[in-house]
Amino acid sequence: MASYLPLAFAIFLVAFDFQNLLSWGGSRTIKPGLEKSQDFTIVVPVFGHPRYFDGERLLRYRHQVLVAMEISAPLMAEFADELEADRWNVERLVARHGCAARGRHRVCVSPRL
Repeated sequence: MASYLPLAFAIFLVAFDFQNLLSWGGSRTIKPGLEKSQDFTIVVPVFGHPRYFDGERLLRYRHQVLVAMEISAPLMAEFADELEADRWNVERLVARHGCAARGRHRVCVSPRL
C-alpha cells in the first residue's frame, strides 16, 4: 500500500498543478477583455540558417512580426536584407566573440549600431 502513495501524489500534482491552485482565487489571472485588439508583436528568433524561418505561415501578420536575427554569417546578413526588402521588421544582432561557447543560457548578443 505504501508503494502507491508516491504514485497517487504524482497524479494529484499533475491534475492540480500550482497554476491551477493560484487561478482558483482569481486574483493572479488575467481576464480576457471584451474588446478585440490588433496591438501585439510576435518576436521570431532566427539563428544559424535562414531555412529555420518559415515566413509563409506569418504573412498575414507580417506588420506585427519582428524577426530577430544573428547576422555574423554573411548568409544571415543577406537573408536579413531580403526580409527587409519584402517589408518584414528585422532586428539585426551580432554575437560578441567568445560568448556563444560559454553556455546556452547566457545572453551574448548586442544590437548592431
